[in-house]
Amino acid sequence: MISYEIKKLKLDDCDKCSNIWDMENNPKMAKMFYDELASGNRITFI
Repeated sequence: MISYEIKKLKLDDCDKCSNIWDMENNPKMAKMFYDELASGNRITFI
């Protein structure tokens, strides 16, 4: 059986989300996502 670990996304690791959605082609959304993480208004788990 494969073991998985769920971790809270750190601000420095925000670019890892580009594996899930295209941050380069959605710069407004990427900035909003980053700003929300930085301000604490968003919590994301990976």
